[in-house]
Amino acid sequence: MIRYTKELKCKQGFVLEQFLFAMLIVSFTMVLLFDCLRLSIKPLKHNELLQDEIGILQLRRIMHASKDFHVSSFQVCFIYHQKEHCLQQNQQWVYLTPGFMSYLLHVDSATFYQQENQIFIQYVRGEKQYQRILVILDDE
Repeated sequence: MIRYTKELKCKQGFVLEQFLFAMLIVSFTMVLLFDCLRLSIKPLKHNELLQDEIGILQLRRIMHASKDFHVSSFQVCFIYHQKEHCLQQNQQWVYLTPGFMSYLLHVDSATFYQQENQIFIQYVRGEKQYQRILVILDDE
């Protein structure tokens, strides 16, 4: 009977070392969890400047593969894949026709102009004015 009580006494509860080891694992896990949550919430915030850069890069790719540009202050027309396309601004969007592929959102006004061999877009959002190069034309 004495042997049984000694074994029972040893197995009642955690040893201090086991408890500290468990707390160490939990604390590292919590730190990692909070860092992951903080990093995952940050991209959910809408960043209009990042969205603009993505849209401009997509437009540059399309316009780089295009030819026969005609620039006016309210639109840029060009030939892309043997079809005529126009980039223009209407209400709050800068979009590509035919169809409706929008590239810049929440834009108050946009104008297009050509300076030497470069085509620019200049747009206003709120109080700020932005200017970006759309395409550099080849010298032909």
